[in-house]
Amino acid sequence: MEYIVSTCGTSILTNLEKRYEHKGDFSVVKLSNKTEKELTSDEKGYLDNLLEHSREASQNWTTEEAKKDSAELNGLLTYYGNITANGEKNLHYFVHSDTYVGKECAGIIEKWCQDKGFKTSLHFAPGLNTVDYWSFRAAMSDLTKWCNDFFNPENRNEHSGVVFNLTGGFKSVNGFMQTLGMIYADVTFYFFEGSSELMRIPRLPIDIETSARAKIEAHFDVYRKLSLSIAVTDADISVIPESMVLTDGENGYVLSVWGDIFWNKFKTEFYGQKLYPSPLPERIEISKKFLDSVKNCGGNRLCMLNQQIDKLAGYLLSGRSDNLRSLRYHALEGKPMPGSTHEFYAWSDQNAGRVYCHEKDNVIILDQLDGHL
Repeated sequence: MEYIVSTCGTSILTNLEKRYEHKGDFSVVKLSNKTEKELTSDEKGYLDNLLEHSREASQNWTTEEAKKDSAELNGLLTYYGNITANGEKNLHYFVHSDTYVGKECAGIIEKWCQDKGFKTSLHFAPGLNTVDYWSFRAAMSDLTKWCNDFFNPENRNEHSGVVFNLTGGFKSVNGFMQTLGMIYADVTFYFFEGSSELMRIPRLPIDIETSARAKIEAHFDVYRKLSLSIAVTDADISVIPESMVLTDGENGYVLSVWGDIFWNKFKTEFYGQKLYPSPLPERIEISKKFLDSVKNCGGNRLCMLNQQIDKLAGYLLSGRSDNLRSLRYHALEGKPMPGSTHEFYAWSDQNAGRVYCHEKDNVIILDQLDGHL
């Protein structure tokens, strides 16, 4: 079985628009980065008219018509030798932008593939458009985490492969996905310019991961702070490779796309080795009693604890507005745990774990790890 990841653009609408030879005020290209809420009624009406025509046409597409109208399907079907049955055992992910036309076009492509017996799933990252750089970067970071969760060679079945189909989609997204393909895809393909022949690029036999892992291990606290958007100094940044960090004029420094890729690849490994010091020591204090209570925790539990403390830091940095359901930091009722006034989730599976703590001078002090009361 293969996981086929196809980036989706708006080719099914732009091709249709060309056939209409439309010369009005609206165009798919001009409206392609707008969400449904951002569209005026006239703009949405224009797009909906094109979408309706495309849906009707797609119901009767032959293989050749599908390839002609959709750049994404052109690549996918060419990869399968124009025989749809060749793709029935694979799982197809269609990555689309966080825009109205992006979602609708991907839906049309997915529906056609489902009708041909393909197993499919749509995926998008919030903010995935090409208007604002920092929204785009955040979306790329989400895509990186998604790829690491689903396609990391260490996590997937040894008999499965990953293929990136980059024949459709926006150039900016595809450029990024080609980079991800160097790490997560066994094969990345797209068309030669002006050709019907697929260009296949296998995963490059280069070892950049060993160097990246060593850098993260040596300066783990800096990478952790950057991942949480905690302020770091110029001296901290001086030990980080330039390719793994970016300067944000408003927020100081953040991890680059490469930084995100390797941080997400290796943090689980490191988090499972030990309980790390507080990433926000001026707001979160780890007591000796707490350290004693986690001595018998294994790798998976340690990893969860480190991640929950990260979420607690994020909660405080958000002004206590971002209290994730998976964290649920809240006050205790009564005094069930002497000395502790609050708790948050350590994990919720099997014997649910809780971190009991109290607050003093605007600092959360972690008291101990124990079971759910």
